[in-house]
Amino acid sequence: MIDKLKRFKQELKADKNHSGHSVVGDAIAALEDRRTITQLIGVLSEHRAYLDNLLSVIHHDGGHYIKKHGYKKAVDDAIKNISNKYIDNK
Repeated sequence: MIDKLKRFKQELKADKNHSGHSVVGDAIAALEDRRTITQLIGVLSEHRAYLDNLLSVIHHDGGHYIKKHGYKKAVDDAIKNISNKYIDNK
């Protein structure tokens, strides 16, 4: 699909607006950017799910700690929790 868009973009380079930009080319570039953003959102969502699961295991809950205190405090407290357990076991 992207290859077809790139070929189409090359074929339409002659289509310039008064600012010197290809109107169709700009539209295609915007679509490609949107696809990249959509993929990035998918990856970030997957990573957030991993973080949620890890924090839920550390805090021994189903995500309630995150909801109550937010991600920053949940992560900070998880680090303290694991660090203290590691130090106590030495």
